[in-house]
Amino acid sequence: MGEWQGSAMAWEAGLEELLREDMEPFGHFGERRMFGGLAFFRQGNMVAGLISRGIFYRVGKTAAPVAMALPGVSPFQMGRMRALGGIVLLGDEAAGDDPIRGDLLAQAIRFTDSLPPK
Repeated sequence: MGEWQGSAMAWEAGLEELLREDMEPFGHFGERRMFGGLAFFRQGNMVAGLISRGIFYRVGKTAAPVAMALPGVSPFQMGRMRALGGIVLLGDEAAGDDPIRGDLLAQAIRFTDSLPPK
């Protein structure tokens, strides 16, 4: 996988490898191409994914302000559309920070595990 060219979007193979390593202890994740990138699912609910600008995490609307206080984290926005509530983006420049990625993934799993399976 990695470096998928769909539309004009691509993601860094190194980020894909980091995210897969982060997710490994949590078991199997399904995956699907979304948002011009690659999204990962657990029990049918989107948890995280990759786009050309970095890694996104579905942390939920309640946890989003806490997540956005972390360095390099911003609201997830598609083009000129408004931000998608409850999803945050860890930009490429901060994505190499293991503790931040780990914190965001833990928040995303906690949130998505609270949802009913799809």
